[in-house]
Amino acid sequence: MNQLVKDRKETVADQLFWIEVDKNALLHNLRLIKSIVGTTVMPIVKGNAYGHGMVEVAKILNGEADIFGVVNFIEALQLHEAGIGTQIVILGKQTPSEMKRSAELGFSFGVFDFDDLNNIERGCIHIKIETGISRLGFKIEELPRLIEVLKTKPNIEVEGIFSHLASVEELNQSYTEMQIEKFNKALEVFAEVDIEPKYRHIAASAAAVMYPETRYDMARLGIMLYGLWPSAGFKLWAESKGVLKNGETILPALSYRTRIAHLKDVKKGGYIGYGCSFQAPRGMQIAVLPVGYAEGLMRSASNRGEVLINGERAKIVGRICMNMTMVDVTDIPNIQNGDTVTLIGKDGEGEITADELAEWSGTINYEITTHLPNSITRIYNG
Repeated sequence: MNQLVKDRKETVADQLFWIEVDKNALLHNLRLIKSIVGTTVMPIVKGNAYGHGMVEVAKILNGEADIFGVVNFIEALQLHEAGIGTQIVILGKQTPSEMKRSAELGFSFGVFDFDDLNNIERGCIHIKIETGISRLGFKIEELPRLIEVLKTKPNIEVEGIFSHLASVEELNQSYTEMQIEKFNKALEVFAEVDIEPKYRHIAASAAAVMYPETRYDMARLGIMLYGLWPSAGFKLWAESKGVLKNGETILPALSYRTRIAHLKDVKKGGYIGYGCSFQAPRGMQIAVLPVGYAEGLMRSASNRGEVLINGERAKIVGRICMNMTMVDVTDIPNIQNGDTVTLIGKDGEGEITADELAEWSGTINYEITTHLPNSITRIYNG
């Protein structure tokens, strides 16, 4: 990395667009959820910590977290090479050579089928049970065979047994209860042969808060760690039940900002952007922003989304381009080139949330933040 790039990464002043991450918000969210669930909590930092920056987030939480969850060997290795001493569990699929290296480096890792089991001779494993999401994992009827194979592998430690719930965020109680029942049956099968792991875990953020019976020995904390709600319905449920006591709530940790790159006057009837999808209904002033879908702003938010400039909302007009977006600033006074523009976060009394941007984009808040490229400079405050 040359000196110019190093310097640019050290200051906001030189950035055309950047992400701010609030350290205190992350710590607040972790402590709040830990106080609710009352068991071991595994912060999930996969997907570049949902766009917040995996290594830096792990460093921030390193003194508070007992264990980190990632999805693959590459992520685990990045944490290891960054000096993260907290235990790491790889929750996703690995190649045989990666499982061997994981065991050598002391990572715990998921095992999902007999191919996985046949390809390893030692290591701390978390056995995944298929309870109804139809993805990875052993079916209940496969467990007797699984146990027989485990008897032939004395150097394998069953550190965990886990599963994943399919529809908690949608408040689908009957399906969730069916999955919990299946998981409990699986645990009984293992207990009958004295396999009682250190960690039994099925709950992610929503289930850990909503269903005390899913907390077992550990809960996986994903989206709520970053101050985002798993769904609008779950947020309403949590608020109505007073789950977050004493007026406390989770705090969004991420803000995303850019600057006005150019101001353009457009006459009435003029077209803006590709495909002529927006025609000016009057004389307008347009601000061109140096970000587009390559920088994580979904193209599907074209002609729908808004940004904040000087605390006021400005509508996106025309199609979002690969690296540029146009917004209407006609009615915002004192606009200048270089003014800060908030894509996600607060500006004065105004705020644009990842949930709003998700609604405009036809997706979920998870995708909005996780979609933000790793190449964007992240500034950690607090």
